[in-house]
Amino acid sequence: MTSLPFQALTARLEQELYRLHYTEASVMQYRRMWRRIATFLEHEGLDHFTEEAGMRFLDEQFNFFALE
Repeated sequence: MTSLPFQALTARLEQELYRLHYTEASVMQYRRMWRRIATFLEHEGLDHFTEEAGMRFLDEQFNFFALE
């Protein structure tokens, strides 16, 4: 699997949401979350999304592991 920079990944995801006829309001919700993830990745010194980074994001932002 090819690894894309997060910005390129989200651009492709957005295209797919439009292809699937998601509403503009839904796409905006995704964009807001992607901005939060992008900020987190930047603070981590990363430009690619990984499962590990995603889990750290969930734990930091939503206390994921304590709620699990």
